[in-house]
Amino acid sequence: SIKVYRDFVNQGVTDQEVEDARQELRGQFPRLVETPEALASQLLVLSRYGVPSDYLTNFYENLEKLNKTSINGTIRKYFDPQNLRIVVYAPRNQTEASLKKMGRVEVKSYKEFLR
Repeated sequence: SIKVYRDFVNQGVTDQEVEDARQELRGQFPRLVETPEALASQLLVLSRYGVPSDYLTNFYENLEKLNKTSINGTIRKYFDPQNLRIVVYAPRNQTEASLKKMGRVEVKSYKEFLR
């Protein structure tokens, strides 16, 4: 819900959530680069987004630098509850009235996104 989103932005993550995420990423990383094909795929993604190739070499070191303060600052910088967009794909005649109760509604045809 929108309240959960706003609460997330306002309260941010906890130290325990940061540590849990670190552990998850530590466990996933070896599989991301375990074959030549997987490594090549990761290097292509990094190149596509302008990330230096030493990102993979320094992955564990950079992971340890993550902390609650920096993560919550990033959340507050890029997640703006006042500028939230929600996409609903549903029959207009069945949903538009209830959606308007939540605020401004802009209706677009899915065909506009196929171009």
